[in-house]
Amino acid sequence: MIVIENNNRKSAIIGSTLLASNIEVVGWDSSVVPLYKMMEDKKPDLLFYGANAKMNGVEHIKQRFPQLAMVYLGDYPAEGVGIDLTVGKTSYGKSIELPTRLYDITNLPSGVKRPSMSCKISCFTDSINQDTINSISDIMMNLFERKVRFFGNTKIDTYHYLGVVNEQERVDIIKSTDIYMDLTADYWHKSVMLGTIPIVLSSVKIPGINTFTNKETLQKAIETTLQGSYDLPVAREEVIKNTGFDFCANILSALGAEEAKDSVLHFKEKFI
Repeated sequence: MIVIENNNRKSAIIGSTLLASNIEVVGWDSSVVPLYKMMEDKKPDLLFYGANAKMNGVEHIKQRFPQLAMVYLGDYPAEGVGIDLTVGKTSYGKSIELPTRLYDITNLPSGVKRPSMSCKISCFTDSINQDTINSISDIMMNLFERKVRFFGNTKIDTYHYLGVVNEQERVDIIKSTDIYMDLTADYWHKSVMLGTIPIVLSSVKIPGINTFTNKETLQKAIETTLQGSYDLPVAREEVIKNTGFDFCANILSALGAEEAKDSVLHFKEKFI
């Protein structure tokens, strides 16, 4: 069994990837359940945790559970007691780099192209709030003028906001649109895996697709994309090379768990 402490930004992708690889995984909130009680209840073989975890008595835990491997997620753990691997920078023992690009390709339903959802450009609002909207008001006005269709939990003040959608509807919308507009850079990789070209609000260049940072570069990104100047296979390769499966496989390999690593990479093939 693998236990993942919840209060870490990489916990979700590690958990979803290992579960998709048919590995038993449970979450742990160290602010609610003490370390020793969790260990007595779950008796995991591998524990992931980060700086926010409450790890009181860890030196005794390693003595009580010698089979336990511990992976620290983040840079420079305060102390190296019990840590078998650090995913990040460290002054203690073995480490691997924390990836700067990492994409979760699990939990993605097959999309269906539906005539009722067909449109030129669509955009989801779930990960944006009013402060974000205010900070990119000139971009939003340009999207309103283009009659971009908006869907999601955050209501947008435009006639083209069409309400909340579930995950299946979300992928069907992506399959049915010509261009997916990603204002938070957190869903474009799923659009690529579904075969729809995205345009992304990002200061970081993304292989194969057009990005923008302001109203002027948005105009250029849309025009360039509509003219066919993008490379979806290149963008797909960028995603496939940097999945949660690759991340977890690297961790398992660094721990010497080659059989588990091979199993994770085998399951990756089912998602690509």
